[in-house]
Amino acid sequence: LPSTWLGWASYSWSHAVDHFDGVIVPRTWDQRHSVAAGLNWTRGPWGVSANLLGHTGWQRNDLRVDTGSVIELAPRNSDSWPAYVSFDLRGTWVRPLPVGALQVFAEVNNATDRNNPCCSDYRAVESPAGVALSRDTSGWLPRIYMLGVTWQLP
Repeated sequence: LPSTWLGWASYSWSHAVDHFDGVIVPRTWDQRHSVAAGLNWTRGPWGVSANLLGHTGWQRNDLRVDTGSVIELAPRNSDSWPAYVSFDLRGTWVRPLPVGALQVFAEVNNATDRNNPCCSDYRAVESPAGVALSRDTSGWLPRIYMLGVTWQLP
């Protein structure tokens, strides 16, 4: 049986901003650079694909404590998360049926288990110098394994 290889890639540059009272700030989902690439191999009923996705870090808001122990919001979207990267893999097997086809697949999203920070939880804590902030950061999806069966109708 002959093998078939397919590949694709894309790159985008963007700049999304908001205007607030004469001030221009980057939007929360502003991602200046974005890259996506993939490779797919098929041979008969078998297929394997790999995708790489990445973009510059989204903007984020921070809290801070001023000299009077007052908690305040830092200037809107004045900081950003680290770059996001995900590498995904998928294997498939397809069997034609009298009506449609049966597909069995196994997939691993974020195969490298990269920690892509996305969210912060703040807590105000008392300290000898006054109020301080404690921040816990969580991430986007960890490595996820999926198995599935689909019936594709014509």
